[in-house]
Amino acid sequence: MGMSEFDSVHPLTAVQSEYSLMARAVENTILPTLQELGIGFVAYSPLSRGLLTGRLNQDDLDQEGVFGFKLKYKKSNFSVL
Repeated sequence: MGMSEFDSVHPLTAVQSEYSLMARAVENTILPTLQELGIGFVAYSPLSRGLLTGRLNQDDLDQEGVFGFKLKYKKSNFSVL
């Protein structure tokens, strides 16, 4: 069942998904559909779990925790921030 079909069964008022300068996939997939259906959007992790605040450095990234399982959070990619 797609979003438009679900909306006809039980109307949605908002959808929440990750969205930040580092996670923009929803711009071409989810956001156009939400706009077409008149459904709101709530950004999850707009500061990319603190990486876009400027307050973290490479040593703050716990590679065993939440930052360890996604390639974009690898220490080797930190310089692009």
